[in-house]
Order: sequence, then C-alpha cells, then structure tokens
Amino acid sequence: MLLLYVFLYSIHGICGITVIGTRFIMNSDMKHLNIKVTNDNESDYLVKSVLDDEDFIISPPLFLLPKNNSSIITVILKEKKEYHSDKTFNLTLTSIPRSSVNNEYNTVSLAVRHHFKIIYRHAELQSSSFKKIKLRNQNDRCIIDNDSNFSFTVSVSRDRYDTRAKIINLSPHEKKQVMIENINTKCDAWVSFYDEYNDVIDSIKLTA
Repeated sequence: MLLLYVFLYSIHGICGITVIGTRFIMNSDMKHLNIKVTNDNESDYLVKSVLDDEDFIISPPLFLLPKNNSSIITVILKEKKEYHSDKTFNLTLTSIPRSSVNNEYNTVSLAVRHHFKIIYRHAELQSSSFKKIKLRNQNDRCIIDNDSNFSFTVSVSRDRYDTRAKIINLSPHEKKQVMIENINTKCDAWVSFYDEYNDVIDSIKLTA
C-alpha cells in the first residue's frame, strides 16, 4: 500500500506542473526567452528553476506557484557575445507540492524534476546547413554526423513519413549512432528535421 501511495502521488505531482514543450529556441536577436509554467492542480507548488550555463541567468530562480495559476520564467543572456556555433544547455524545474496537515498521518512532499533543453541560435538557420548532416557506415554501424555549427533535432528512418522514428538532438559537430531496422550497409535513410514544436520543417534522403 505504501508503494502504491508513492506511485500515485508521483503521478499526481507530474500532472501538477505543466510546461508546453521539451525544448526551446532562443535566437541571437532575442533579449530574453519567456517560458510559461502552469499549475493545473489543486495544490500550491514551490518551483525552483536552474540553468547549467553560466552565460545565462533565469528569473525568478525560486517562486511559489498557487493552484490553478500560471507564471513566467525568463531566460536572459548576461551580456551580448558573438558565438560561432549554437549552444545547447539545460533547464531543470523542480516542483514541490504543499503538504496537507493531518494530525493522524505523517505526510511527505515529493520533489518532481522536469528537464528541458534550450538552444541558443548563434545565427539565422539556412537551408544549406541541413545539407551538412551526413550518414556514415562505420564498422557496420550507421552514424549520423552533424558537420555544421547548428544544433538540430532529427529523426532517421527508412520511410520519409515514419511517425514512430526516434527523435534525437544533435549538437554542433556531434556524431551519434542511429538504430534503423532493416537498413543496408549504405545507410540509405530519410533524415527529418524538427522545430521546437516537433513539427517537421524539412526532410532529406541520405546515403553513406
């Protein structure tokens, strides 16, 4: 019963704080990025927000989000810099529900963490940058190679419109192995590119 209680309470906590999206894009001409946080639960939450990049700050870092309310957290670049490639950093939101007072039982508030990626675009994304994504056969493994200065969110599949394909993030000049069912040694596949809303913005056919 105790394990069941903890499981149900954890699901309850996850449903309490809502952030639309799993990643956000901040363009170089933006002074700040606003992210909306919604509490659609019947409990107040204490929310802590942390970035893992010292070039940026977040405000507010700690705040109380009342039940059935929304708030805005803002990501701010400390000072204008000229970056030569995209930066990808992480935002962690920790939410703790307010405990109810009960004289008969001890109650525990469980902290729930949500992780989000933020991409800082160093320049305007050009269609030619998509062509710098390559597929390679390396020791009978299919490797995707981002030979550009941009961060991409992509999927790789045999079929162009495969909605089951796994979505992965590629930082500038990053390589990753991709698993594709029934792929040949040439690694013939479609690479689809996604925006921050997981909508496909382009697809290209590649071969090793």
